[in-house]
Formats: sequence, C-alpha cells, structure tokens
Amino acid sequence: MPELKKNEIFDVTCEGYTSEGMGVARIDGRAVFVRGLLFGERAEIRILKATKTAVYAKVEAIITTSECRQAPDCTVFWQCGGCMLRHMSYGEELRLKKKRVEDAVKRIGGIDLPAEEIIGADSVSGYRNKTIYTVGRIGNRGVTGFYRERSHDLIAAPDCAIESDYSRRAAASVRRAMDGYFIPEFSSETGRGLRRLMCRFGFSSGEGQVVLVTGKGKLPHEKELLEAILTACPETVSVLKNVNSDPGDTVFGRDYELLHGRETIRDELCGLSFDLAPDAFYQVNRAQAEKLYGRALEYADLSENDTALEAVLPLSGRKRLTRNGAPLSSAAEMVGNFRAVLFTPSNLSVVSGGPGERRAFLDIALSQISGDYLLWLRRWTKLLAERNALIRLAG
Repeated sequence: MPELKKNEIFDVTCEGYTSEGMGVARIDGRAVFVRGLLFGERAEIRILKATKTAVYAKVEAIITTSECRQAPDCTVFWQCGGCMLRHMSYGEELRLKKKRVEDAVKRIGGIDLPAEEIIGADSVSGYRNKTIYTVGRIGNRGVTGFYRERSHDLIAAPDCAIESDYSRRAAASVRRAMDGYFIPEFSSETGRGLRRLMCRFGFSSGEGQVVLVTGKGKLPHEKELLEAILTACPETVSVLKNVNSDPGDTVFGRDYELLHGRETIRDELCGLSFDLAPDAFYQVNRAQAEKLYGRALEYADLSENDTALEAVLPLSGRKRLTRNGAPLSSAAEMVGNFRAVLFTPSNLSVVSGGPGERRAFLDIALSQISGDYLLWLRRWTKLLAERNALIRLAG
C-alpha cells in the first residue's frame, strides 16, 4: 500500500459512503474517507490524517458535481457535529441508508438480501420532539448549541433545522435570560452554573417540557429564567431542574427539582397515551415511529386467533405485561407463547463452551415447549441455591 502523507493533494472519484455518510474514495486501492463528498463526484482532496488503519481527507475543489448535491439548510452545518447528510438530497440519503442496511445484512448475516423499499419521512425539518443543548458562552453572549465533531468546541446553533419550533423558542428564551440577568454558564472549576438545556414537545398533545441541567448550588436568577421560558413558550406544562456537577459527559444527574407544573408531559403514539419523564425513552421522530410500527403490524397480519404479547419496561416503576390485552402476573407467563429457538452468533458458545452453556441454551428452548418444565426448572434452581447456602453455612 502507498504511504500517504498529510497535506498531499489527489484527484479522486467517490465510490460510496461510510455508515456516517462520509464519501469513500480510493488512492492506489487504499480507502480514503472524505466528509461532504457525494457518490460519483470527482474532486481534488487534501489528506488530513493518515494512519495504518484509516485515511481522512477534505474536499479542496469539486471537479464534477453530483445532481444530488444541495446547499445545506443550516448555517453551521459544516462546523456542527450533529448532522452529516444535509448537503445531499433526501432521495440520496434514503439510497445511502437502504444500502447501509443491505451491506450490514450481507456482512454480518452472510445473506445477499436486497431491501424491498425504504419508507421516507413526510418532513425532514422540525421533526425532533426532543433536543438536548449544551449551554455556554461565546464572547460575552450566552449560546445554546452542539459540539463540533470529535471535540468539545461548542458551536452555537440558534436555528437548527431538525429541531421543533418549541425547542428553538425555549432555547432562545434561555439565551436572552442569560444575557439579561448575567446567568453564568457551567464551570468545571466551581461545579456551578447552567450546563445543559433539554426541551421536549408532544406533537400530539401540544405540551412542552424544559429541563435545566445545572451544577451544584442555586442558579442565580432562577425565577427570572423560569418566567422567560413560560412567557416565550406558554404551552410549557413541565419545568424541572436537574443537578449534575460531575466532570463527565453524562447528560443528567440523579436529582430533579420540579419548578413548574407536572413532572411529565403526555403524548400519543399509535393511539396509545404516554406520560414522558425527562429521562424516558421515546422515539424522537414520532411520525416515522408510527410508520414503522404500522408496517410491523401489517407484516404481522394478526387475526383474532393469534396471540399478542406486550411488555412495557419503564425506567422506573413496575413493568407491565399483557397477553391479548389481559394483564399477566409475571414474566414466566410470557414463556411458551412463541415456540421458536433463536440461534445467533452469540450462541456459538453452545458448541465451543462448557456444559453450563449448553444446559442454559437447552433450558430456554425446553421452557418454550413446556410450561411445566419452566415451573420445575425454577423450583430446582431455588432448591439448588438453598442447598448451596446450607453447605456454605456448614463449612
């Protein structure tokens, strides 16, 4: 393989994409990853970094432009690390994602299985129902935004194209309050100040939620900041403060304080209502999630004679299990409804591992066939644990 050096210039043609959407070109057979280069484009590129395992480059000049290239609808697209594909048409983005799935199935599963179709979104702007901004200052102005790719350089993003209107208005109100009342941004030295801002909007319910992530201690002008948010976003029904002064990148700390309204907002997905706490998982693209679940139901082709199982596992509180809408008392009642044995690459230990690995695999398979087997297996496991405990006591 040729030795490529930093700042060398090459004339290349893009042959494909990485899973993140970077263009892939080749120099004497060696793959080079180029952000912003589209499939089929010819360009002059400059080597940025060359190691034994990967080569990265940037576009110096595009010689032949793809018809799929478009001007990004974001002023900080090339600086921000949030989005990678706003420079290509949505049709090209869908083609990239379809190819990514097909390549994964072929590479991991060893199956050459083309996807029938990819279902695009009706809107590619303003669809995210949840945004987590990093809060800071650039100069003497308060900013909300995102980190530059592979760095902790904060990029101000006041008009992010994929965030909801609610998130943009809430973030703008926080920036105005920071400037008007000199509310400090988070300092890793003191562990105090405003650190992050989470905004969530229920597109079905019209309810909004804001979480102010702060360091330790009381945030100066907290009351004025709350008033600014509620004035700019009257649909807000939940405002909480979360305390996180840890030096790492974890978004939330453990402690919450309710500042306004309720601890949750409500939204509806596929006809079901959900109460959403700040740390609850919920698909950020609600419209696409409904299409996904709808297609899954279509493929399931359920009839009145079929069995439908539902398992809701919240981050906090009790899990909810149902069979055909009727509640189940334990997870054991879920077993045996779908009699299938799943064998994946992770199960190769059944062949290469010890007897315990094979016993565990067989126990799961047999439990799917016989509820009695599962019952006696649980009793046996309990008795075995009690016996071992008595042996340890006797010793």
